Amino acid sequence: MPTWKVAYFSGVGGRPQVMLDNAPGELEVAVVNPALSEAEKIELCRDADAIVTSDITTNVLRECPKVKLIQTLSAGYDRMDLESILEMGIPVANNGGANAISVSEQTLALMIGISRNLMAQWDSTTRQRAWRSDLYQTDLSEVTDKTVGIVGLGRIGRQVAKRLTGFDTRTIYYDIEDIPEDVRREVKAAPVDFDELLESSDIVSMHVPLTRRTRGMMSDREFSMMKPTAFFINLCRGPVVDEAALYRALTGGQIAGAGLDVLEVEPSPADNPLFDLDNVIITPHMAGQSSETALRAAHFAYGNILRVLNGEGKTSFGIVEGSNVVEVWGNPLDDYAVTNHSYSLDQVKLLAPIAPPMLYAAGPNYRGHVEGMAARRGSPPVYPDRPSPNYRSVHAIVGTEETIVVPADSSGAVQPEGQLAVVIGKKARKVPASQALDYVFGYSIGNDISQRPWQQADRTMFRGKNCDTWKPLGPWIVTDVDPKGFRIIVRHNGEVWEDFSSADQIWDTATWIHELSNYATLYPGDVLWMGTQGADGDMFPGDTIEVEISGIGTLRNYVVGEE
Repeated sequence: MPTWKVAYFSGVGGRPQVMLDNAPGELEVAVVNPALSEAEKIELCRDADAIVTSDITTNVLRECPKVKLIQTLSAGYDRMDLESILEMGIPVANNGGANAISVSEQTLALMIGISRNLMAQWDSTTRQRAWRSDLYQTDLSEVTDKTVGIVGLGRIGRQVAKRLTGFDTRTIYYDIEDIPEDVRREVKAAPVDFDELLESSDIVSMHVPLTRRTRGMMSDREFSMMKPTAFFINLCRGPVVDEAALYRALTGGQIAGAGLDVLEVEPSPADNPLFDLDNVIITPHMAGQSSETALRAAHFAYGNILRVLNGEGKTSFGIVEGSNVVEVWGNPLDDYAVTNHSYSLDQVKLLAPIAPPMLYAAGPNYRGHVEGMAARRGSPPVYPDRPSPNYRSVHAIVGTEETIVVPADSSGAVQPEGQLAVVIGKKARKVPASQALDYVFGYSIGNDISQRPWQQADRTMFRGKNCDTWKPLGPWIVTDVDPKGFRIIVRHNGEVWEDFSSADQIWDTATWIHELSNYATLYPGDVLWMGTQGADGDMFPGDTIEVEISGIGTLRNYVVGEE
């Protein structure tokens, strides 16, 4: 017997029979005609636990109190009022890249089709019955060995880049996100800024979502920067492109041609002047459609719906307000929307508040730390003459109330190091110290667990600092505070081991950001640990370690031995 009800709007890209044939037994699926009136939709969706659609109004959703998820079968959310829906506390999920292969294959088809002038060849041969193999020889070009610029290296952009490796192209990309190095290596794509991509590329291919930031991102200025021999490809969303500017570029010789699967208005009016151009190939927003896509989308959608309805694995950002946390959709470092879902802190598990692309750790940054190390060595203290950063493993990060695992072969002193954690909020390169704090998103708490004998024995401190679970971070991020006056306390089973102030740092937060950004670009989400005063006590399985920072909170973790 079905446990939950799903309303499936049949006009959103899936194939109704595929959706019905692949529905799990726990779900009762009703097909809804998207052309129905709002009143009729409400009647059909009123008891739904989940809705599959890419276009629904808040008027309908207000009458559907049981809905826990809106699942789309497409990659974008631009056809619905996403912010208002999220404020209602209803999460929205896309297709997880189910259409990425189909879109990437059609992208290459358009690249080849416009480069080889296939439409003109087809027209003269098939329609005009003229066998003219001599007609277009000078107008044809190859994709092989060309520079291809991909705007947006997400799921679809990566599939495009992956397929281009077979054409020996030089593939470059622009993305506002920091793409992991292993992904860049796999698809053989190099990052460049947007203007450089436009100026360098023989083919520019668009694969970005439609947002306030991307709407109209290709206009007169951008087309004027492209080579006159370059081709423009767009298979993401029509409004990403100023269509009038594209027409001017195509007719004015600024670019050589275009392959389009999307237009500003869909269906496009019959008098759209782009239809009259010989150097344009247009398809009717069908790139993501295939029998394989429909099957993948159905399996992904139903799997997602079951996970949500079963209460599995829901992870969200939130804003702490007193003893409650309000759920937000999106990433607080970028665009996000506050929902009306509020939970008691007792109802949620707090994960580490950020998954940093990079975790930097300050070297000795407190005089007391330098003096303590010197005393243990029996030598005079030597204070560093400039900031000396190091790295820590981002994979060793755990949140508050989680365990710190001591490896079975560890037989030496394992000690905590309570630290102020600085979270970078925007891209920073060669930032003056006077402006450095403008690049800070907020502050949290870190605990740099250290195994002293390993730290001394390993030249890179790999074991000594980076074992799994040895980088507790949390419990949350506090914004709009002054980092100079934090009191930092480390407790071992309730006993104070360290008590010091961030005002005692040798170099403050602004100086560290200035120093780091002089040599390495800092990206949103990067975290910098600001050093410690240094604790002498050892911790053992069964111990509780707390790091408290005034104005932020308490990071609490429990020490266990490896099984």
